Amino acid sequence: MNRTRWNSFSSADQKILLKSAKEAMDYQRNVVAQEDRDLPRLLSDQGMQIIRLSEEEIKRFKKMVLPVYEEFTPLIGKELVTLCIDEVKRKD
Repeated sequence: MNRTRWNSFSSADQKILLKSAKEAMDYQRNVVAQEDRDLPRLLSDQGMQIIRLSEEEIKRFKKMVLPVYEEFTPLIGKELVTLCIDEVKRKD
């Protein structure tokens, strides 16, 4: 939603929208977390080989994607990139 539309809502409505968005985000994260737990087993049961990265491989991967953050910072803004990085760290 753009800022003009957001600002057209009353303060009370903005609070309701923010609360609802937070609830939807929490619900979605719980659904994804459950799928993350269930999906590997389901796929493995259907014959797919699941490969889990070691901690060292994960560290190398994270290092390799750092240029992506640098590339997108001017396009989407430092605040959003920082939010993404913080979310990845929170997931660790």
